[in-house]
This record gives sequence, structure tokens and C-alpha cells, in this order.
Amino acid sequence: MKRMFLVIAVVCLALRCASVAHGRYQQVPVNSSPSGANVSVDCGNGTQAAGQTPVTVKLKRNAEPCTLAVTKDGYEDAKVAFAKSISGWTWGNLAIGGIIGWIVDGADGAIYNRVPDTVSVNLTKK
Repeated sequence: MKRMFLVIAVVCLALRCASVAHGRYQQVPVNSSPSGANVSVDCGNGTQAAGQTPVTVKLKRNAEPCTLAVTKDGYEDAKVAFAKSISGWTWGNLAIGGIIGWIVDGADGAIYNRVPDTVSVNLTKK
């Protein structure tokens, strides 16, 4: 019984390698110089406030487009556009879980990583 449970658990993990390993969302740290700048994110659902720097934002891995704005009174606004890159966990799916795991991870966006994975902005005075 224990062996069967272990086999089922391994197969389930293999079929959703990226989903299990890092999920549908990515945490991205955002810093600015000077700190205390307002951060907002737009990943296809409209612009949403994310806090003030330093802050960590949660980005949906498969959202398109996905941008971040950093603003502070007396400084020029800064924007960062995020690209998608294929996660290394995807190759684990193909090697172990086959096409089913790749399809599942593709459907929920877990096959992607956001680039850049950290943001550091030097704001320029107006």
C-alpha cells in the first residue's frame, strides 16, 4: 500500500513539475534609489498598486503583457516590461512526465519565468 502511494505521488509530481516546483505566480523583489517610491503593476487586469519600495510583487507567470511602474514625486517615472522565459522545470516535465505534464504546466503558466527576476531602479530627478 505504501509503495503504491509513493508511485502515485511521484507520477503526480512528474506530471506537473513546474506547477509543483514554483507555481503560477512569481515573486519579484523591487528596489529603487531613492527608496519609498510607489510601485504599480499591470499584468493584463489593469493597473494595481503594489506598495512602496523596497517591495516584493507577485506576478502571474503567463500574463501578457506585464509591466511595472515606479513613481515618486519630484522624479521621472520608470517603467519595466517583463518578458517570459521557459522554466528549467519544463525540461523535467518532458524527461519524466512527458507531454501531459508539459500541457498542464503550459495551461496554468507554470512553464514560464519572468525576466527580469529582480528590479532595481535608479530614479532621475525632474
